[in-house]
Amino acid sequence: MSWSLCPSLDAFLQRCGSALLANESEHNLTWGAIARARCEHADEVITRFFVLEDPRQNMPYAVVDLERGSLVMDTMSVAQAQSLAEFLHQQGISLRSLKGTPEAGIAFAEAWSKSSGHPYRVQLRQALMKLTDVIMPDPAGGAMIPATEDHRSLLEAFLTGFARDCFPQESFSQEQICAQADRLIGNDQGYLWRNAAGDWVGMAGVVRTTPHTSCLSLVYTAPKHRSRGYAARLVGTLSQAQLQEGKKACSLHTDLANPTSNAVYERVGYERIGTFVALRLTTET
Repeated sequence: MSWSLCPSLDAFLQRCGSALLANESEHNLTWGAIARARCEHADEVITRFFVLEDPRQNMPYAVVDLERGSLVMDTMSVAQAQSLAEFLHQQGISLRSLKGTPEAGIAFAEAWSKSSGHPYRVQLRQALMKLTDVIMPDPAGGAMIPATEDHRSLLEAFLTGFARDCFPQESFSQEQICAQADRLIGNDQGYLWRNAAGDWVGMAGVVRTTPHTSCLSLVYTAPKHRSRGYAARLVGTLSQAQLQEGKKACSLHTDLANPTSNAVYERVGYERIGTFVALRLTTET
C-alpha cells in the first residue's frame, strides 16, 4: 500500500474522474478543489492530488491545498488513512485542517498527531445532505434577492454573524469576511431574503458547483428574525433556482449539533447521504 502524487490535474481526473462524476454531491469538496486547480499557473501549483497505489482495493484519493493547509479525504479505511498521514508527514506537508469520514478522519488525525507531536481537535461533525426535488414552502410575501455591491455592508454583517455562530472557537479577520463577500458578489453566488415587511432577514450562498450539482452554504438568519421560516424559504427558493438553471441536485453540509437547521433542510426536501468530521490540526503542543 503506497500513496503517490498525481503529476497533474489531468492525470488525477483520468484516474478518478469516473468516480467523481458518478457521485458528484458526495465529492463536492473535491470538485471545488478541481475548480481552483484549473486557475493555477503551472509554476505555482497549490492544489495537490494524491492517489493510493493498491490494485487489490478501491483506490481512494486525497486533496491538499498547500496555501490553506487543508486536506480533503476520500472514503477510505483506517489503515489507508494512517498510511496517508505517514506519507504526507514524510513529504514535509504542513496541515491545519482536514475533512473526511469520521472513522478515517480520526484515524488520520491520531496518526498525524503521533508523527508531528501536535494535538488535534474536532471542529464539527457534519451531515452531507442532498436534494433533487424541492418541497417549496410558502414564501409568505418574501423574496430572494441576489446580493450586489449595494448590499455589501449587509452581506458582511451576515457573514460575520454566520462565522460567530458556526465557528465560535475560530477567529476571522475583517479581511477574510471582505474576501468572502467579494467572492459571493463577484461570482453572483450570494443571496439575501427580504420579508413581506421589507426587512432583510437572512442570507445563503452557492459555495461551489460540480458539473451537474450545486453546493449551498452560509445559511444565516439574523437573530431577531429566527424561528419564522425564513431559512426554509430562502434555501428552498435558492435550491429551486439551481435546479431550474439545469443542475440535477443540490447539496449542503450541516452541523449535526444543530437539529433545528437540519430539520429546516429536511422540510424543503434534503436527505442525508453521508457523515463527515472536520478536524483542526494544531501547530502547537
